[in-house]
Amino acid sequence: MIQDLVQAAASGDYDALGRLEKVAAADPEALAGYLHQMLDLGLLWPPSLYRAAADDVVHRVIDQIDSGQQPAHLNHLLLILAHTRDPLAAAALRRWQQTPPPGMEQLHVGSSGHPPTCRTG
Repeated sequence: MIQDLVQAAASGDYDALGRLEKVAAADPEALAGYLHQMLDLGLLWPPSLYRAAADDVVHRVIDQIDSGQQPAHLNHLLLILAHTRDPLAAAALRRWQQTPPPGMEQLHVGSSGHPPTCRTG
């Protein structure tokens, strides 16, 4: 069932996406086995779908951000990390406050939640 929802949502089926959101809200772990496939399909929104992301998924998202190969998806990838509770994600977000990843200058909000040109104490 979830497999079908993932495929349909990736194809633009908003009803399927809404059902995936409900699954993520009720039982985020139910999507854990599908997160790599969702990344492969470019299903990056809403980021709450990735709340149960394990280290391997988090590593993959961090690598995509560090590579700068998907600047159009940078905002979504950062939001995915923000929705995880993984220490790797937190460390990457802190690192990017000092050394922003490629494309960060194009965003209205930086990895810290402030405008990218804003430096805080």
